[in-house]
Amino acid sequence: MNFICILEKNGVKGSKAISSKYLKNKKNTVSYLNFDMVGWPKFADNKNIGLTSDHKLINTKLNKLVKILIENYTGLIPKPVYFFYKSSDHSFWNLRGLP
Repeated sequence: MNFICILEKNGVKGSKAISSKYLKNKKNTVSYLNFDMVGWPKFADNKNIGLTSDHKLINTKLNKLVKILIENYTGLIPKPVYFFYKSSDHSFWNLRGLP
C-alpha cells in the first residue's frame, strides 16, 4: 500500500507526474483517495464536506466507505460534488483509467 502526498497548486503537475509514472511502471493501483481544498476558508463555518460523485470512473465502493466514515467519525455532512472532475488532482488518475 502506498500513501502519496502531493502539495502543490501550480496546476496538477504532481498528480500528472505520479499517475504517469505508475502507469508506465505498471504499478498495481486499485484505487486512490484525493483530498482537495481541505480547510478552504470560504466554507470554514460549514458542516458539509464534498464527495466527488460525477464521473463514471469514480470508485463507488470507496465513495460509499468514505461517506460512512465521514458520517460516523467527523460530525460533517457528506454532500455530492459535481463540478471538480477536470479541475482537480484526481483527473489525471481517471484519464489513465485508474479508479
